[in-house]
Amino acid sequence: MTQFARLLSVLGSFLLMLLASVPAHAISLQFAPAALALSPGGPYSSARDKPVGTVIATASSTLSATDISALGCAVTALMLSGSPASGNTFTTGVAGLGVNLYYTSGGSRIQITPGIQASIIATLGGPGTVTAIEADLIVTGQVGSGTMSSLPSVTVTFLAAGLGCGVLNLGLKTLTVTATDATVAGLSCTVTTPSLSVALPRVSASTLASAGTTAGATRLRVGLNCASTGANVYVTFTDANNAANRTTSLSLGASSTASNVAIQLLRDDGNLVAYGPDSAATGNTNQLLVGPSASVTGIPLTARYVATGAATPGSVSAAATFTMSYQ
Repeated sequence: MTQFARLLSVLGSFLLMLLASVPAHAISLQFAPAALALSPGGPYSSARDKPVGTVIATASSTLSATDISALGCAVTALMLSGSPASGNTFTTGVAGLGVNLYYTSGGSRIQITPGIQASIIATLGGPGTVTAIEADLIVTGQVGSGTMSSLPSVTVTFLAAGLGCGVLNLGLKTLTVTATDATVAGLSCTVTTPSLSVALPRVSASTLASAGTTAGATRLRVGLNCASTGANVYVTFTDANNAANRTTSLSLGASSTASNVAIQLLRDDGNLVAYGPDSAATGNTNQLLVGPSASVTGIPLTARYVATGAATPGSVSAAATFTMSYQ
């Protein structure tokens, strides 16, 4: 071997030693924060009949990638949650409250469907954000009271491909929705007079001789005990003899023998009560605002006869139900 060949051999060995001594860089993927901590963190109170879909609290965690070279790296995040759910919403252990999970992509929020894997690919030419996972604590129905004992979690696994990725050592991460205090109070009132019977006075048919004339005004009151604050109290009255009635006059019962007469209810402000469906849903037809729960003690009303024509003698009976709503 010539001296030149020996020199090349030595240089080649030295080059191999240099290459072997450079450590392979490792891509790093981290969620910040490490949990989906709801804000506000609780305890929670909600009016029992708050509209479905109302957001009570939110959480977010951002997935970032570092140690990526300018050669580029395509990072794939695979997201899956098998937590208990009802439809597309995860349950919490408290009636009327659920959690929706999302991931972000290009400024959009995409819902994570329970039991179905979702994925996102981010092509990066250096350190950057892959996605964010977000949680909304929402109203799903009438809100009960208790402790949220089954807040959901999502498991995220990762893939990386590209010359700028280096070595991926992170197998998976689990993000769990958490609350500082997971207790929930569904706000409502107690009806202290669930059933009322009102006897209107006897009146002469001659006092109800033409349509629109009234007589026999009698006071009554629906009693309420609202121990909690923070809700608006509403009520809907329903005609017990004709549930489709949307007028301001109650239909007479089958035992009535008088004719051309009906019963009306009036509020304290003099406005007539109109009747609606038996429902506590927000915005129910002819639903009436009673007031804030902090100051409501009852619903004062007046019942009276109203002529629908020239009244004829006989008995009159009518009935109404009432449905409370706390919003």
